Amino acid sequence: YYYLPYMYCMDPEMLDPTYWEGKVAMVGASLPGLMDLRNTPVQETFAGVEIHANVMNSILQNQFVKKTSPTKNFNTILFLTILTGLIISLPKKTLYTIPVPIVGMIAWWAFTLFQFFNHLIMWETVRPMLSIFGTYGGVFLYNFFGAEKDKRFLKDTFSTYISPTLIDQMFDAKEEPQLGGEEGYHTAFFTDIQSFSAFSEKLSATDLVELLNDYLTEMTDILLENKGTLDKYIGDAIVAFYGAPAPVNDHEYYACRTAVLMQKGLSEMRDRWRGEGDRWPEIVHNMQNRIGINTGQMVTGNMGSTMRMNYTMMGDTVNLAARLESSAKQYGIYIQVANESYIACKDKFVWRDLDFVRVMGKTEPAQVYELVAITGEETDKEKTFLKAYHEALALYRNQEWDKAKEAFKAADELEDMFAGRKTNPSRVYIPRCDHWKESPPGDDWDGVWTLTSK
Repeated sequence: YYYLPYMYCMDPEMLDPTYWEGKVAMVGASLPGLMDLRNTPVQETFAGVEIHANVMNSILQNQFVKKTSPTKNFNTILFLTILTGLIISLPKKTLYTIPVPIVGMIAWWAFTLFQFFNHLIMWETVRPMLSIFGTYGGVFLYNFFGAEKDKRFLKDTFSTYISPTLIDQMFDAKEEPQLGGEEGYHTAFFTDIQSFSAFSEKLSATDLVELLNDYLTEMTDILLENKGTLDKYIGDAIVAFYGAPAPVNDHEYYACRTAVLMQKGLSEMRDRWRGEGDRWPEIVHNMQNRIGINTGQMVTGNMGSTMRMNYTMMGDTVNLAARLESSAKQYGIYIQVANESYIACKDKFVWRDLDFVRVMGKTEPAQVYELVAITGEETDKEKTFLKAYHEALALYRNQEWDKAKEAFKAADELEDMFAGRKTNPSRVYIPRCDHWKESPPGDDWDGVWTLTSK
């Protein structure tokens, strides 16, 4: 509406009388001092005369503000309640739904304003917004105290030895761990510190505990980040497995990746300890760990007594993994992997064909490999000595003992004999060449070597 001073209406010289043709004029006051300002739902101070103008305009145009019916209001509230419930039930984590009620209430408020100013339809504003907020609050509380309770139980029970990702997977798939043992195809993982007994001679009990806690924390973090399940600590040793209690695709790959990352992590820890000067003795600066990995059928589950149980693993696969970890020292290597694990992820890592060996306590021979690096991350030095070593191994398996011996000697010169490493696979094969030369194995030789110590 246009506001004109009253004098314009009375003086034809100020405003041409033809201006009023086809128009209706309402006379009134708009000054605050004249006490004709009113409060309305759309504006706090509204000239009283304009209220009359709106009434007259509605009559002339036959356009009136229409309120929605109680039935329509009820159906709207019901629709918004169901829609809000469906939307906030989609995200896996309840906290992700916090923006939903805020956006919903703002959207409804904007919709009611649009309907009023453009179509003169007056929708209910408060109760639909309360229904959105109330629905969110109800579902949130249900998830937190109901559905989330089960997830919190799993996390409280298993978070010390299962990665959070696997716990979420178990919850989403409704896979609760079963009491007792369950057989499955998994990967066993063993690691411990090389010559750890010597550490206790060089360190006080307090320093030894501090060092061990630092080491175990770093190694366990790597294990859990790569979907491993921590079985137990045995002194400095870590026992773990992959694929239970929740399934893990490519569990062989994750076990091998864990081993490589543990070696990298330990290397960084050694650099940090050296940087602390005389805080730690030289034996700590040169700390190494050995790892054994094997894949196969095993039993996992809660085992023990009715008073005290432990989620662990058992089986021949587990025993071989433990033997591979301990026998790695005889070859001077730090990650020894059985053939079953190797086959599943051979293209993703760089390997050394180590041996076809019968370990202590086993009657069946096993083909074993040294895990050197992730594919593409091997150094030029590793490429060089692996090429020389495999050429020597081919001569050895062809029973060309003299040529194999000289080739292993050449490969030995290329090996990295860092502090604490007492031997390497090439050195192991040199006396074997002499042994087989003196006592030839025959044409039907299967290449098996029997270890006489763990």
